[in-house]
Amino acid sequence: MDEKDKMALMRTELMKKREEWRTVRQKRLQRKEELLSQGLDKPSLRRDKIFKALDKEQERLSKAIRHLEKHLNRRLAKAEGDEEA
Repeated sequence: MDEKDKMALMRTELMKKREEWRTVRQKRLQRKEELLSQGLDKPSLRRDKIFKALDKEQERLSKAIRHLEKHLNRRLAKAEGDEEA
């Protein structure tokens, strides 16, 4: 597998992670709306098990996205440097 194939694979993985992040975010915001409509205040909201689990999942996905972007950008920079030389 050459460098372009690896970068294409990383881009696909990045798109999947972003879509998953959006889905988790939407679920978390829906849960927040449900709890707020029930009259819970924000500190109580953070103690809700489902909300907390969704929040942790979103943080995990954010970190994975950052790492993928970092690796992809390094590969792109290296590829551009190789073309100039």
